[in-house]
Amino acid sequence: MKKYKNIFITVISILLTIMNISPVLGVENDSKYPTLRELVISGEIDLKEMVMPEEYSLNEFVAATVSIYASSSGSSSLSTSGHAWIVIREKRAARTYGNYRVSNGNSITMGTWGNKGYDGIWYNLESELRTSFTPSSTVYLKTAVMGDQINTFTNALPNLNSWSLTNNCTGFAIKAWNKTGAPSIASVTTPTALRDNIKKVSGYKTGISDSDFVDAAKDTRHY
Repeated sequence: MKKYKNIFITVISILLTIMNISPVLGVENDSKYPTLRELVISGEIDLKEMVMPEEYSLNEFVAATVSIYASSSGSSSLSTSGHAWIVIREKRAARTYGNYRVSNGNSITMGTWGNKGYDGIWYNLESELRTSFTPSSTVYLKTAVMGDQINTFTNALPNLNSWSLTNNCTGFAIKAWNKTGAPSIASVTTPTALRDNIKKVSGYKTGISDSDFVDAAKDTRHY
């Protein structure tokens, strides 16, 4: 079934490119913001990497893409190995995530840490420490956050700015992801358990080479 789904997606993408179909049939897109259809045609988004509810349309505006990462290597706590975090790439305009302003086309990482002197959200530590995560033990999922969901996502971030042994980096990553509109990930308490849950979802990727993560900002600061 997965084989046929991938073939279908490839055929649709080729047809859309050949036909140059407008975002809304018969109507030109006069907005400066790209639709999911346009990002697929341009190659900026691969539908095979997306995790989205069925009701999302190719014609809907993409506000951002969010990835959830889990690695059994590295550590952001005093007693649990591994780390979990999210990566955000802004797709429409400058937008504030927590207290960090992200320009269109740029990406940041966000994760909570309990061993860096500030027990809460840090920006871009994961990007700065990227080589400390073993590619083979790191997995991720990516989703497109549509325009009608982005406020729910951004409004949730201030309440996630904390860290404790029972509310660690894994809890933060899962709670943030579950605000994107993508199918929810069940709550677990360790990065390794989250990694195993992500591997149960079709479309997950292994490694730390995704361009959104590699190109994420590296000006490290906390919330």
